[in-house]
Amino acid sequence: MTITNHIRNIEDLAPQCMEFADAKQYPLAHCALDDIEKEVRKLHRHIDHLQNVSDFCARPAGEATS
Repeated sequence: MTITNHIRNIEDLAPQCMEFADAKQYPLAHCALDDIEKEVRKLHRHIDHLQNVSDFCARPAGEATS
């Protein structure tokens, strides 16, 4: 999944959360918010992975890691 897809998923979930909260369906709003948090965590992991790969590739061959 791409970074763009993660962000689109978050954007798709945000209006649901607001609609549920406006309709005073708080348990459903919490569920939608939980889904947003899951997507944010996935996005964090994705970016961390990209950074780790980038850091690994940036090191010259044979250089020791710390």
